[in-house]
Amino acid sequence: MSERNSKIELLRIISMIMIVIWHAIGYSKLLDIYLQNKDGIYYSILFLETLTIPATNIFVLNSSYFLSSTKFKVQKSFLYGLKSFSSR
Repeated sequence: MSERNSKIELLRIISMIMIVIWHAIGYSKLLDIYLQNKDGIYYSILFLETLTIPATNIFVLNSSYFLSSTKFKVQKSFLYGLKSFSSR
């Protein structure tokens, strides 16, 4: 069994939280609500959204880092692809 790298796992958890925040800002239309005033709240939300944008890339890179140690199996990936197309 391989050794756990808790710093990278912590970065992965933080990126998950950032993705949730980014979706919450986007779907709640907070920027549209505060667009008329453009006060401190608007710029705070805009700054928070700007910080959370790279979270998806960080999460994908961390996930690929953890998956890089596993052996690739063509049959398994083919079955996953078949399941994804047959579910539609």
